[in-house]
Amino acid sequence: VWGFRVGFMTFGTKQNSPELYAALESKIAGQVRGNVSNTSNLAQALLLNAYSAQEYQDEKKQKFDILKRRYDKIKQIFRDHPEYAGFFEPLPFNSGYFMCIRPEVSDTEALRRLLLEKYGTGLVAVGSIIRVAFSSTPFDKLEQLFENVFSACKELDE
Repeated sequence: VWGFRVGFMTFGTKQNSPELYAALESKIAGQVRGNVSNTSNLAQALLLNAYSAQEYQDEKKQKFDILKRRYDKIKQIFRDHPEYAGFFEPLPFNSGYFMCIRPEVSDTEALRRLLLEKYGTGLVAVGSIIRVAFSSTPFDKLEQLFENVFSACKELDE
């Protein structure tokens, strides 16, 4: 069987010829060029229109302010609660959508399960880190969220 590889696709047939493979290569190359470099004019026009609208700018500013307010609140929570430092450490973060903390407990999966089952707090454990999506946490629940993490860490530490 004779064959060749184009990008990430491999062709091979029992009955083949260089002409067959040249035709296949040409067709695939055309498909790649057509799909990668030719986005929908309609989609481009709709996005351009949306991005140019004053409502979009206002909504974007509003969402930024919400995230910034939550970010500032979290920073304040850590300033107000130095006792948290003995049980978990916030990793550097900005006013994006989530932050990570590094708990002192050795089993972050056990911490995640305890938070969910006993404290009704759902977070994501990734290796030795806990991911906190503060963008989807109501502002008035942020203090309780970190208090729950603190309590669960203390419980696992006992």
